Amino acid sequence: MTAVRLADKYDVVGLDMSDSAIDFCTQRGVSVLKGFLPDSIPFEDGSFDAVLMLDVLEHVERDADSVRAAARLLRPGGVMICTSPAYQWLWTTRDEHHHHYRRYTRKSFQSLFETNELSDELSVEVSSYANTFLFGLAVAQRLKQKLFPLRAGQSDVEVPAAPVNALMREIFASERHLLGRVSLPFGLSVISVARRVEKASQISPIRRAA
Repeated sequence: MTAVRLADKYDVVGLDMSDSAIDFCTQRGVSVLKGFLPDSIPFEDGSFDAVLMLDVLEHVERDADSVRAAARLLRPGGVMICTSPAYQWLWTTRDEHHHHYRRYTRKSFQSLFETNELSDELSVEVSSYANTFLFGLAVAQRLKQKLFPLRAGQSDVEVPAAPVNALMREIFASERHLLGRVSLPFGLSVISVARRVEKASQISPIRRAA
């Protein structure tokens, strides 16, 4: 869990509308407050050095409003890191089970951070696809599911054998050496990193993340 790992080094606080999710995090020592995007956010504007929305915006009906609300939480120089699933043509019943509203292209995802309301507030530093190296395997699995839909109650989530799982994890993790340096041309996810336009001479060290 990302919040748990970050809490080892940073002052982390989360936001969730699910009591079960809040309890899950609390039991692991991570503070999570109840709320939802974009209208019920129990944090003051300008109170965070970083905001992370990792596979969040696809779950939110008003995604553009949510980005604007999250941007207000950033201090000058603070960063917002966001990811979401890519390509509407990869939509399957899994998206429905996870209560997704949409999938994105890199262009449509980047546009959320470059609206007129945010043009003077955020500077997009990274805009790319991600999870590129495993794209072919995942697409084959999704197309199979489209051709042979799952039966009611059947799950398409299967954990591969440990050696295969470890190899895929290493392949996926290797993209960290490219992201931020080049824009990957396709992938299972999209990623954007945007920085709040700095109005102070120095950027504060990142100590707190939402």
